[in-house]
Parts: sequence; structure tokens; C-alpha cells
Amino acid sequence: MNKKLLGFVLGGIAIVAGILLIVVGVNQMREAGKSQQAVLPKEEVQKTLQESGGQTASYENTTSGIRLTYPKNWTKEEGDNGVAVFKIFGGALNVRFISDDLTKQKEPISLQQYTDVLMKQSVILAEKQSVAIKALSDADTTLAGLPAHQWLYSVKLDTVQGRGMQVWTVKNNRSYVLTYTSPDNLFDTFLPVFKKMLDSVTITK
Repeated sequence: MNKKLLGFVLGGIAIVAGILLIVVGVNQMREAGKSQQAVLPKEEVQKTLQESGGQTASYENTTSGIRLTYPKNWTKEEGDNGVAVFKIFGGALNVRFISDDLTKQKEPISLQQYTDVLMKQSVILAEKQSVAIKALSDADTTLAGLPAHQWLYSVKLDTVQGRGMQVWTVKNNRSYVLTYTSPDNLFDTFLPVFKKMLDSVTITK
């Protein structure tokens, strides 16, 4: 692996930030539910899931050239460097998008190079945040009709257990990374919602 790549690939930050959002969201739910129960009622989860499969809203980032739809009942937040977060349950469950402009590199970056660095850097950044991260699987896939890669992983911070799935592609020396993170007990339930978001992605640049 080219060690110089490790310094500029920022996509791995999406995993760490997503984990932190999970921890904050789970802690908020626990605090709010101390007098009643520590987990979300099944009825609330099912209602939210049903609404998540209904009306959608559109997101577009003209800088990176990406468009996608997300559930209208989710909250959207946009931050610096083109980061977008779509979340529910106070952020305990979220989908995060980030794009890296790689055009300043002397040579074009391939999907395989980006994949090698992204997965390695993600583990390094997680360790720095005292997050235990374990790869469960990784495989080739497609995103917006382009060759892409995805990996599934488990995460743990203190007593908070979660899972995540990250999907990325590279086009014209720009990366596109989407990260789904969730408490373990909600991951499978809302995974189809994330996959629907992935299917909606178009890249115009």
C-alpha cells in the first residue's frame, strides 16, 4: 500500500463520526427512557420504519455532483467539507455522506487504492477514539452504476454495541462514501431503507 495515500483519504472519518453519533443518540434515548424503559417501543420502531418507506425528500450536492433521496421523516444536517447526515432517533441511527476531491494527487487514485486505505484508516481512527471495530464482510458492489465496494462491520464503545455498512466509489478522481450506522438491534430493520437510498444515488460529475 502507498503510505502517502493514508494522509489524504478522509472518507474513513465518516465511520468514526457515525459511531460517535450512535453513542450520543443511544445515550440520549437511555436518559429519556430511564423512568420508563431503556429501549424504543416496538410500536414506535414499526411506525418510524413504515414512514421511512413512504415519502422522500431530495438531497443534492453540486460540488461533488451527487443526488439522492432520503426518507422525509428523517432529519438532514449539512456540515463543513460537504458532509451530509440523515438521521432518526436523535442520531442513534444515521446515514452519512462525504466526498473527497482527489484531483490534487499526482496520479489518479483507483477504486482499489482508495479501498485499501479507507478500510485501514477507519480501523486506525476508531482505535484512537477507543472504539472497537471488527470487519464482518467486504465485497464488490455498484453505486450509481459504477464499480464500488462495501464492507459490513461491528462497533463497540463502552457498553454500546452497533453495526455499520459503508459503500464507496471513485469517479474522475473524486470519491463518494455513504455510511450507515445503527444500534445493533435496529440495524437489520432499517438496512432496506439505506439500500433504497443507495439505489437512488446518481453522480453527475
